[in-house]
Amino acid sequence: MSEGIGPRRSIAPPGAGTGPSAPGGDWLVEEDESTRKANLAKARLATDVAIGIERTLKSFRQFGVRHKTSLQFVDDAVKRLAAFAAEHGELALSVIGSDILFDGDSIYSDPELRTSYPFLLFRDGVQRVIFEPGVEQQEVVSFCTILRDQTLLGSNVALEDDLVTLLWDADLAHLRYVVSESFKQDEADPEQEAKRERLVGQIRDDALAPALPADLSARFVRPPKEREMDRASRDLDVARAWERGNEIANDQQARAALVAQVDTDDTLLRKFLEIVFVEILSHRDPKVRGDLVKLVRDFAIEATRRDRLAEAIGVLKALGDLAKSAGNEGRRVAQEILAAIATPEFLAEVMNQLGIADEAGTEQLLTFLALIPPKESRALVPHLSSVGLSSRRRAVCQLLADRLGDDLAQIGEQIRDAEEGLALDLVYLLKQSPSARARVELLVALDHLAPSVRRAAYDAIRTGARPEDPTVVGASLLALEDQDEELRRVGLMSLPRAVDAEVARRLRTVISREAFDGWDYSDKRRAFLAYACASGKRAAKELVEVLGARAMFSSDDLEDRRCSAAFALAALGDEGHMPVLETEAKRMFGGKRLKEACEAAMSILKFKRPIEAESASVALAPQDDIDVLPTAHLPKPIWDEAATTATAVGAPAVGSRAPAPAPQRPPPPRRAP
Repeated sequence: MSEGIGPRRSIAPPGAGTGPSAPGGDWLVEEDESTRKANLAKARLATDVAIGIERTLKSFRQFGVRHKTSLQFVDDAVKRLAAFAAEHGELALSVIGSDILFDGDSIYSDPELRTSYPFLLFRDGVQRVIFEPGVEQQEVVSFCTILRDQTLLGSNVALEDDLVTLLWDADLAHLRYVVSESFKQDEADPEQEAKRERLVGQIRDDALAPALPADLSARFVRPPKEREMDRASRDLDVARAWERGNEIANDQQARAALVAQVDTDDTLLRKFLEIVFVEILSHRDPKVRGDLVKLVRDFAIEATRRDRLAEAIGVLKALGDLAKSAGNEGRRVAQEILAAIATPEFLAEVMNQLGIADEAGTEQLLTFLALIPPKESRALVPHLSSVGLSSRRRAVCQLLADRLGDDLAQIGEQIRDAEEGLALDLVYLLKQSPSARARVELLVALDHLAPSVRRAAYDAIRTGARPEDPTVVGASLLALEDQDEELRRVGLMSLPRAVDAEVARRLRTVISREAFDGWDYSDKRRAFLAYACASGKRAAKELVEVLGARAMFSSDDLEDRRCSAAFALAALGDEGHMPVLETEAKRMFGGKRLKEACEAAMSILKFKRPIEAESASVALAPQDDIDVLPTAHLPKPIWDEAATTATAVGAPAVGSRAPAPAPQRPPPPRRAP
């Protein structure tokens, strides 16, 4: 089958160039550009109709008229006819040999005379078919059914009723025909009927011959055009795909031969997969279904082991379409195939393509990644940095957050050793994860060299967690020893205001170091207040010692410690410390700052005013400025049976949030004997 539309020229009038006065070649005049483009667009619509009829006819031959695949092609053909009618009205197609012509140009050609539907029409004298606006589905079904029944198969040629008679009896309201007089049956003219029979017999013998004679080729088969449209080479037919699919299933050599053609036959692969998927979902026999799944899986593996993604685009499209429209069963089949082809090399190439794909390609690749089973999806983590756009990287992270579930081991180690961009993406991944394990892995990320990564990790740990959560407390204690002043300050403000021996011990260690003197005074006071809350009344003795500390030469660092200790004593709420504070406030040679701090502390104790509790509600490293691509609409993977069984007995499935425990009812009161 071939088709082509070239630059159109004016058609020569009858007799042009035959008389002595005819201007040699002057009637060949190039049309203007706008007219040429309009004619080209019109011819393309006509070409779509010719191809739509061909696809429907071949589907009828392969699957039958009532198969859902055939009905889809019928709908497609009706839509193509309606598209032409909406723009240009009725469509008139001429038939010459094995070609369909529109406005004098061949738009479709099928030199295989055994199955060529133009030749079937031409064989019985149909020179032109006119489709009027309003063609209905049943008319397309009847038209293609008649053509299918008249197909030349082997040596059996249906000559009981010619095609013209069958079309006439079908009475298709929106179709008209122009029939050659030399082919019409005329019972009153035996000589004409005998001539017709002889011509049909000659055509039959020539069509079934191994090779066409030169004279028949000259009369009925137009030579292919030198310039064919690109779409002609890409628009492959479904019947051919299914036939090759059967060859693959039954013949190892044929399978290898088809694999070798994937480089240039990408559309064939896609259509082949689509048809096999329909068959997979329609068969109830598990053995047949298993054989078909194995067929697709083996072929997909061969198609993706070629170090390029181009050969696998058909696989991705077919799997994505199947997952979106075929329900859970389709997704399960797609996942089984994806698990086989998701090699590390292939996933690396997919991530590279995700960085350069257009919007449609990005959607298709994300659909593919969304269906990868959890075990194989871990291989995507090292390749996040190969995607240049942050929005797409974050979209992949959203998918991985749901797929990995509790399988987050060593993600934190990868964050600590990764470059800043990848580390931020991995932090975002753990932040999106519904698993509690993610917070533990984020603690490791607090050792990263980049302050932005440490801030993002700390924000992710605090998001949605209570202050007394162990991971939040642990992250805050790690932040106390961080060199980033802002992170250290937020860590101090995030510590819970409750007695905690471990928090008190860590704070005492931090305060006793010489590096503590380099802190800002406000942070020193926060550290002393946090120490007082964590130690309780046991901190009073140490705070009194700090308040009464002396040195040969007074310094600002010592003054900061003493002032902070005064406020910490007030935070304990014990009025028994009033005399100590009053003594320091009235000391004759005491510093002004210390006197003011002691007076403020006494005022807090006297009027029982609480110490103002600060809260760190603002994010350290906001990440809302990145416009992440939405992924909620993508198909979700079907978890394996083990996870489903675990869910059935009460354990949460991988990738799902653990259900909240049901509230326990208090036991009934015991009756007195």
